[in-house]
Amino acid sequence: MPPKAKGSIAVGDGPALDGAGTKLAIQQSCKIHSLQLQLRERAFASSMANEERNAMAARLEEMGKSMDKERQSSSSTKMDMAITHQRVQESLADEIVRLSQAIRDLQDEAAEKDVQFDVIRAQHELAISKKDNEVLNIKRQMDDMAQEFNGMLSATLDRMSQRLEFVSTGPTLPARLNLDSQYAFKWSSMNTT
Repeated sequence: MPPKAKGSIAVGDGPALDGAGTKLAIQQSCKIHSLQLQLRERAFASSMANEERNAMAARLEEMGKSMDKERQSSSSTKMDMAITHQRVQESLADEIVRLSQAIRDLQDEAAEKDVQFDVIRAQHELAISKKDNEVLNIKRQMDDMAQEFNGMLSATLDRMSQRLEFVSTGPTLPARLNLDSQYAFKWSSMNTT
């Protein structure tokens, strides 16, 4: 390197410059240095932006995978719920059919029981009616027998009164025998009836 002149500044590997050139060189050196700093800052910002972009892309990819998993999970859950819902509906439909059949069976059985009850009630009423008729017949017979007995008793009392009168008035013996035979014949015919 050549010796430096007084007032001259050596810039880089270039020749030494005088005062005005030096000022220009310093300004240019400062501009270069400033541009280099700006370039470094921009490279750093660009690198940071790239890192942030890569991180964001990774997060987006991760979120996409998570969304896909969630969709699959949601889809399988939806499918499971649809299958479960279908099974529950089928089960309820089967239960409704079974209970409807049970209701129809019970209604048929109740109708049969009603018919049986009506038949039994009719038989019972018929039996009661027969018994009532028998009781009425027996009452009539008893009334008839009571009237006959009353008539017989009255006739007997009348005869006894007549006999007593006859005996107290004293008819002759042949007349007594005649009366006795008449009463004996009537009395034997009453006992046979």
